[in-house]
Amino acid sequence: MPQGDHALRGFRLQAISSFVFPAVPRPPIGCITFSDRLISPVFRTAYIYESMTIAEAKKIGGGQGLICAVTGIAIAQVMMTLLVSTDAGFMKGFFWFIGLGMDVNIIVGILIMILCGYVYGRIAGVQIIVKNRNFIGIGIICSVAILLTTAILCGWTGFFQEGLSDIGTGDDPFEDYIIKPFAWVATVGIIPAVLIGMWVGGRIKRRGRKRS
Repeated sequence: MPQGDHALRGFRLQAISSFVFPAVPRPPIGCITFSDRLISPVFRTAYIYESMTIAEAKKIGGGQGLICAVTGIAIAQVMMTLLVSTDAGFMKGFFWFIGLGMDVNIIVGILIMILCGYVYGRIAGVQIIVKNRNFIGIGIICSVAILLTTAILCGWTGFFQEGLSDIGTGDDPFEDYIIKPFAWVATVGIIPAVLIGMWVGGRIKRRGRKRS
């Protein structure tokens, strides 16, 4: 076909398409069209629902994280009671913390564990409910993180109370107040922390399903 015929055929196709599908003028900037009114509420509702879901997941996770921390404290109390009771009897075993001069350390440790349970629990709630991550793995990570964070931060209380005066002597306060307590707590508490984490992760998952 000659080149002129190609140009004429293209012009005809363009004219037909312009007649069948006329160009729609774009609305002025700032003008709200019918499609904007139709679509915007949909996206707005989805955004609000997503925000509510995240907030609800944090609320559920925070509550279950507190349960995780309190359960860990109760298990630690039972373990210390059984350990001391073998030599001193049940009553002294149950009140093992009296007379040790560690009241501040114990109170600080409990407060740190409760705070960590709430913070890590909120993170676990979002990961399990919103992002649908494995509840067993996230629960274990959350519980172990509560244990290790508490062990690290609680040791510094004794270090600043008594360990600073031992600097420059033959004792190593960093090892006595930080490393050894952390190693002991991590070794003894790792198995209970894993079991509690699996249990709490399941609780978060079930409560997330009930609210959805």
